[in-house]
Order: sequence, then structure tokens, then C-alpha cells
Amino acid sequence: MTDSERISTMLTSSGGGHRLLTRRQFLATSGVLALSGCLGGENNESTNAAVDDAVANAPDPDDPTSSTYARAGAADRPTVTYYGNWKCPYCADFSTDFLGNIVTDYVEPGDISLQFRALAYIDGEPFLASDAPRAAQGGLGVWNVAPETYWRYHEYVFANQPPEG
Repeated sequence: MTDSERISTMLTSSGGGHRLLTRRQFLATSGVLALSGCLGGENNESTNAAVDDAVANAPDPDDPTSSTYARAGAADRPTVTYYGNWKCPYCADFSTDFLGNIVTDYVEPGDISLQFRALAYIDGEPFLASDAPRAAQGGLGVWNVAPETYWRYHEYVFANQPPEG
């Protein structure tokens, strides 16, 4: 039975060993299904969009190994944590359209430190794409191996995300 069939059965069955979803479960399931319908697709064409230099060249922390998650700017500054999913088109829009301004206006002058935390759902039912957990692990791998290249990688991945559809 596919996930869609299982969810459909749970939503419509009241007997036969199946239980009705609570209001909270129904709303959460409906939201996930609606969002996944908007985001689906397996188109692997690349847009080869340009990488935002402001973000790609964001200042590295003094000691990159002191942070588990990717960080730009001085560790002693107030930290703004930016959550995103490598496969989310809205996260890609934010990264390519606004993140450069945040880095230029706040991180480079030393007003804040910026930290990125990838949201990847690893319970067997990924929120946005089946490879989102691997994408999150890949990003952390880049941070752990070559933190000085992380932000260029970050911008490249978001700028070249496959189109929706």
C-alpha cells in the first residue's frame, strides 16, 4: 500500500481496524500533502544560476571547528539562525534573493553571526524530497571538511536547485 493509499484509508475509514485521525493529525497531514503537491517533481535540469558572491564569500568564524553547524561571522556576535531545506524552492528563493543582503548589511560589518541549520526529515517520510536528509548530511560534510568553502557550496546548491514541476 502506498503512502497516499494509507493516508486516504486513514482519513475515510472508521472501522475495520482503522482509526479516524484526530483534528491535529488531519490538519498536519493535509498541510503536508498540499505542500508536497506543490513541490513535487523529478526534473533534474539545472538553471546554472550565478552564485551570490556576498554569501559565497561570507566571513568565516575565527575557529570554524567550534561550531557544529555552518556559521558566518564572529562567534562572539549575536547569532541569527537560518533554518532551511536544501530541496525547498522557498528556501532557495530566500537564499538567492535575500541572504546576500543580510550578509552584506549585518554579517560583514560584524553586527551578527549567521548560522544555517538544515531541516531534513529522517523518519522515513521526508517532507520535501526523498534525498533531503542526504543533502543535509552533504552540507554538514562540506562544513566539517572544508568550512572555508561552505558558503560557496550553500549558494551553489540553492541557486541550481531543479525547477518545480
